[in-house]
Amino acid sequence: MAHIENTDQTDRKQTMARLLFFHNGKTAKRIMYRDSLRVARVKELIKTDLIQSDSAKFSAGIVLFHNGYSKKALRQFNEVNTQTNNNAMKLNSQTWINICIKDTLTRHGK
Repeated sequence: MAHIENTDQTDRKQTMARLLFFHNGKTAKRIMYRDSLRVARVKELIKTDLIQSDSAKFSAGIVLFHNGYSKKALRQFNEVNTQTNNNAMKLNSQTWINICIKDTLTRHGK
């Protein structure tokens, strides 16, 4: 899970300048393809219940949120928040819960 999250973050940082300055459609298509693969992997891991640790669930939430799945990300962050004994992880998940809620309300015009 950490690898999927890290590649997601790296891709976004490396390609943002290229997209802004060159408006390269080929680069955008590659990014969208890699994002869809990451989301498919994360969804499959969640579906088969292979994401067990709190950090893996948190990483899954980050990947889902960055790819537009704020409701599914919210579920992951809620699980982490209710199950973890780690206070730092609890605070981070609560922050992301608030971000997901705000994003969901914004998307639905409330």
